[in-house]
Amino acid sequence: MNTGINLDISSAHSLEVQCFVTAVASDDRKEGIGAFMEKRRPSFTGQ
Repeated sequence: MNTGINLDISSAHSLEVQCFVTAVASDDRKEGIGAFMEKRRPSFTGQ
């Protein structure tokens, strides 16, 4: 995440989009949302 601070705005935006897409596609995102909805602690796997 610290990489973006040294980039121009266009490159920083591209980096943010790449990071967002990676995070949204993860199993941990699904687990986090499910745990929140079920009011339980998440069990993240790093996947």
